[in-house]
Amino acid sequence: MYRRKNPAFSAEVFDIGRLNPYDCRPMFEDMLPVKAEYRKLAQKSASFTKVLAVSSLPRLFDAVLPTDNKVEVHLEFDQNHKYQVVVTGSLKTEVALACQRCLNPMAVPIETEVKLVIVKEEQVDEVDGTFDAFLVNDEWVDLNEIVQEELLLALPFVSYHDDDVCNQASLSSSDETVDTQKEMSVSKQNPFHVLSSLKESNKE
Repeated sequence: MYRRKNPAFSAEVFDIGRLNPYDCRPMFEDMLPVKAEYRKLAQKSASFTKVLAVSSLPRLFDAVLPTDNKVEVHLEFDQNHKYQVVVTGSLKTEVALACQRCLNPMAVPIETEVKLVIVKEEQVDEVDGTFDAFLVNDEWVDLNEIVQEELLLALPFVSYHDDDVCNQASLSSSDETVDTQKEMSVSKQNPFHVLSSLKESNKE
């Protein structure tokens, strides 16, 4: 196996034409390829096990609250009986989302199974119903996009703390509001009361 620069792209391109299937893990130990020929990956039954930073996946990072959490990635490439490229595996992470009731951050664990067939748009109807289609325009695939797309789809539509957690947050917020109002009340006395005090002082 060797890694080369494709002059047509600034990203690194991985050529696995001379690859033994058992060589896949050492090669991709430190990163997921951003440009890879998915048919060659399938022919070699390539697999990838990686721990990525959430911050290294910009679309996912923009959809959640900032954290230094990691994503556990396992992807396997193969061919089905139709000679289509299939990607199976699993993704596991924990992201931070804003609770839509109290607006405080909350941890949301995500664990999702990957079952994809890589196809072009005109081939979507050929995908088996138990798999999802992952669309590409050419013979290259960005494995980071696969990870991001699957995790984005796995995010909950709404996110809420348990009731007791939100109640505690609400009570804390209410206490702070009351304290603030008391401080404002002391610092901003009734102007008529101040005027009355001045008159009493002048009489003396």
